[in-house]
Amino acid sequence: MAFPTNVVLTHTPPVQISLAATMTTTATCVIPAGTSVSGAIDMTVPDRFGFVPMIVIVPDAWTSAKLTVQISYNNNGTWHSIHRWLDNTAYTTFKTLNANDAVSMDGYILRGCPFFRFISGTDSVPVNQVADRTLTVICGTY
Repeated sequence: MAFPTNVVLTHTPPVQISLAATMTTTATCVIPAGTSVSGAIDMTVPDRFGFVPMIVIVPDAWTSAKLTVQISYNNNGTWHSIHRWLDNTAYTTFKTLNANDAVSMDGYILRGCPFFRFISGTDSVPVNQVADRTLTVICGTY
């Protein structure tokens, strides 16, 4: 069966078309010693424009805790926990993270959020880190 030349099959790209690879960049934030909240990650800087967070890497020294994401639209000190639409639980890892863990995140929900930060633990039960902890976030394009 022949197809018109302006139709592209969606299940298999033609050989002559190359797909762009996902581009990545990184950002870091620190949870200071004795606290549970990181500094903000600014997604409006030119190096991160058009990117979304995809993976969070916990440092090799980490007080075991879950990780929760909060957002701010203007970084003025007002932060909001994101809640899932269906079950209204905070955007928190299900698993407690240990040293050197990496966790994937659905960064697509943060698309358009100019600032986000992390809480060690949950918003209702934060876990203070015993030393400064630097989290690395790998941001990518879809």
